[in-house]
Amino acid sequence: KFCKLYTSWLNELSKHVKITLHHINSANHGELRPHNSTRGEFPAEDMERLIEFYVKDVLSNNERIYVERHEKGQAIFKLAGFDVIGLHGHQIKNNKTALKDLSFLHKKFFSAVFMGHFHHGSALTVGEYTGHNMEVIQVPSVMGSDEYADQLMVGAKAGASLHIFEEGTGRTVGYNIILK
Repeated sequence: KFCKLYTSWLNELSKHVKITLHHINSANHGELRPHNSTRGEFPAEDMERLIEFYVKDVLSNNERIYVERHEKGQAIFKLAGFDVIGLHGHQIKNNKTALKDLSFLHKKFFSAVFMGHFHHGSALTVGEYTGHNMEVIQVPSVMGSDEYADQLMVGAKAGASLHIFEEGTGRTVGYNIILK
């Protein structure tokens, strides 16, 4: 159901804008754990891989959508001239140091990191650089709260976010959208 909804939404959105979709193929929420295995025991067994292939196949005839595959669970790309990184976020232990840690890991200066995983959205400024802030941007869950999120007390309404980046300035506007 999710794949059908997702591709339908992307096709509709593409009528108004061109889309580059950066798909992350690794997330703990889609990880399969066969035969009583533990987290991370079968990293290649992830439903995100199926979602990725379904989305790429269904959208293959839409010339206004380009699906960028990222094999290692992290998307590194430019956004309005800034180097940014996107990942699911389950690997992150400290949001305040995530941008620095990822920059050190990749030996590349990132201006922003986009991630999900935490069930709710936020934007955290963790530093500044000439002319722009350095930010950790958590995108909300499109599914909203569930029993697990509520148990951890991190639940939120189903949501999405829109962030506007400008050349030379970075992220200038962020919108939080409650999905109904």
